[in-house]
Amino acid sequence: MSKPFILAIALASLFWTLPAAASTTTDDFTFSDGSTVIATGFFSYDSSLSGTLNYADLSAFSITIAGQTYNLAFANGGVPGSDYDSFSYNTVTNAFDPTIVNGAEGTFETILAATQINGSLTSGFFFDPLPSQSDPLGNGYNDGLYSAYATGPADATFTSFAITPTPLPSGWIMMLSALAGLGFLGCRRQKLRMASSAA
Repeated sequence: MSKPFILAIALASLFWTLPAAASTTTDDFTFSDGSTVIATGFFSYDSSLSGTLNYADLSAFSITIAGQTYNLAFANGGVPGSDYDSFSYNTVTNAFDPTIVNGAEGTFETILAATQINGSLTSGFFFDPLPSQSDPLGNGYNDGLYSAYATGPADATFTSFAITPTPLPSGWIMMLSALAGLGFLGCRRQKLRMASSAA
């Protein structure tokens, strides 16, 4: 094996084994129906937290659904007992888990929700669990329905969601430094080859 190749392997293993310098973890998420993306967003939390997280554990949150963007202030601005606000992210399974929420219109189960009813349900979002997830109330509401209330209360369905980590800036810097080092070694090797063939 060539020296640049061995160096690349060593730098890559160093990159993947170094602890994260930042104390905040940021994850991106998407909800989709087959090939159509329904909603996208991100959330941030202290990397020392584990288990099931809720809105109170987050330092940032944003979701864009049906052209509307909602943030952490909106999610935390609901009225307890009236609005439906639920964030139930499990750091172990890397999934939104079904949970039970109570509000002005009764008791339901959700994996992600934030509403501000204020007399009528005209803003916010509500995602039921998927059929493959548990049904805490046993009422069949794990049906993959979601609502985007700013564009109307009609329900539509989603078939999957995905949560992926956002690469840390320090990780990108290390990776670019490693690539620059490999480029330098390649150029140096090429110059030595040219010098030896000219002699």
